[in-house]
Order: sequence, then C-alpha cells, then structure tokens
Amino acid sequence: MSLRRKFLQLRNAAQTRRRVAMVGFEHLESREMLTTVSWNVDTSGSWNNPGNWSTGNVPQAGDDVVIDRASADPTVNFTGSGDLVYHSLTVKDRLTVAGNTLIVANDSRIDGEIALSGGAVEVDGGTFTLAGTTDWTQGRFIGGGTIRNVGTVSISGTDSKGMSGKGLVNDGTINASGPFFIGEAGAAGLLDNQSGGVINLQGDLRISDGSFGNLGVFNNAGTLRMSAGTYAAVAPGHFNNLGGTIDVRAGALGITGSGASTGGTFITAAGTALYLGNEGGDSSGSMTGTYTGSGSGSVNLDYSAFATLSAEGAVYDFPAGQFHWLKGNIVGTFTNAGSMTVSGADQKTIDTK
Repeated sequence: MSLRRKFLQLRNAAQTRRRVAMVGFEHLESREMLTTVSWNVDTSGSWNNPGNWSTGNVPQAGDDVVIDRASADPTVNFTGSGDLVYHSLTVKDRLTVAGNTLIVANDSRIDGEIALSGGAVEVDGGTFTLAGTTDWTQGRFIGGGTIRNVGTVSISGTDSKGMSGKGLVNDGTINASGPFFIGEAGAAGLLDNQSGGVINLQGDLRISDGSFGNLGVFNNAGTLRMSAGTYAAVAPGHFNNLGGTIDVRAGALGITGSGASTGGTFITAAGTALYLGNEGGDSSGSMTGTYTGSGSGSVNLDYSAFATLSAEGAVYDFPAGQFHWLKGNIVGTFTNAGSMTVSGADQKTIDTK
C-alpha cells in the first residue's frame, strides 16, 4: 500500500471518529423537572411547616401542590411568602388563605373547600376550577388566568372583596350576602355568569366598579336573582344582559344603565321592583333584542335626564302593568309588543334619529 493511500485511510478514520464523538455530545433540549409535593399528615396545620409535606420541605416555585388525604379531611392554612409561583394546585380537603398571595401558573382544581379571608389568589395561567365550596369573606381573586366556578361560592361580610384580570366565570352558584368589587384601581375585572349559572343576591348589598374607570364588567347569560333584602345594587362599569334572566323575588334591584344588553327575561314577584338605569348616574347604554317578563311586580326604565338608552331594534313584550318608563332619553326605533306604562313628571324623550 502506498504511503498516500495509507495517509488517506488514517485521515478518514479520524474524521469518522470525530463525527461519532459529535453525535455523542449532541445538544439536548433542556427539560424542567417538576416536583409533586403532597400534604403528608392527617391533621390540620400550617403550609409553612416542612414536616407537613411529603418532601420534608415546604412547596417551592414550580411545584405541583396536592392536598388530598384519603382517610382524613385536614385544613391547610396558607401563609406563604407571596412571591413563589407554584406550577399547579389540587385540593380535595380544605385550604384557607388569610394573607399574602397564593400564585399558580397552570390548570388547578379545588374539589374540596377553599376559604379566602385575606390576601389574594392569583391565577397567572390556565384555569383555576372551583368545583367544591368557596367561602369568600375578604381578599381578591386576580391574574391573567381564568377562574371558573362549577361549585358553590358564598360571598359574605362587609370587608373588602374584589376580582380583576380575567375575573370569575360562573357555571355554578354564587350566593352573595355581602358587597364586592369588579375590577380594581386601574385594572379591568369580569364577572361572567354563563347560561347555566345562578348568582343569588341574599341581602342589601352593592356590586361596585373597583377600577375607578368603568372597567368592571358583569355579563349575565344565566340567572341573576334577588331572593332576600330590601335593596341591592348592581353597579359595575358595565352590565350586559346577554339573554339572561333577572328574577326579583324580594325587595328592589337597581342596575346600572351602562352596558350593551341583547335580550332577556325579567321576572318580578308581587311587591318587588327592578330598576334599569338608576344605578348608572349619567352613563348611557344600549338594549337590542327581545325583552319579556312576568309577575305582578314592576320593571322600570329609570335613566337619569342626562343619560341615553339606545334601543334601536329592541322589542319590549311585557304583560299589562309590569313595564314602566319613569324617566330618561331613548334613542332609536323600538317596538312595544305588549304593554308599557309611561308615568311620572321626570323628563322623558324619544329620538328616532
């Protein structure tokens, strides 16, 4: 074999070894190793006690946190640092949040009970599903993720309570006997009552716009009910009745005139009243679609003299004695297919332009 051929063979073998070595050290995609941390005792206790957890440490950022004891029903009291972002949270027992901020970044689920009496629950991504019982007496639900109730939420007490970000989507039942805010300073908020959802107002309370900029939104495609109390106010930045039912069984219910409603059914029991527009100040809104009603109570258009209701294309179809126009300015051509009573000395105008 010539020296040149021998040299070429040795060079080719060396290049092959280098290629194999390069393949052996090929860059691999980095992977985050997630840790599941479970509540490890049958007794109630503090989130901040390392001995209560399966790893011997309190949950850390990025952990999947599980509170589920098959043979017990302990209460875990969250008093975390407020700056750790957990990957997810699963609760089948009871969790209390009384201070600081509990932050989760991905889909989480509460099948047991959560009590929010201070601080905040912040959902930064995914859906935080409330499938059990939620007891909300103070604090906030915030963040860019979705909070969805398919269980029962009880809102009570006079302490400050609010929601902002994507807010709360309701497919279950919300029983409210205390006031709360939709939105907070400079931030939008949403309460979205779906077609199967029920929001039950159980006393004298006020649902307010907490953004100070009309950024709080209440959508009703389900049932908004007043079952107890003398007077309740629904006065976020905007109220949109999206084909939902408003059912007044006790007292009087006032609703802001600001918003864009597309239809609905209004039920007012004997001796009760529904006021549309009286909580809106000088805010204007719109009503399209068809509105029907029943009951011997009253449904009242009660906009201020400086507010305008756009009713272009709306159809009002109420039985005799239920639907009243008390005051305010209506713009657009609407159809009265039932009975409308125009009464009172306050200013009322119709502009069909």
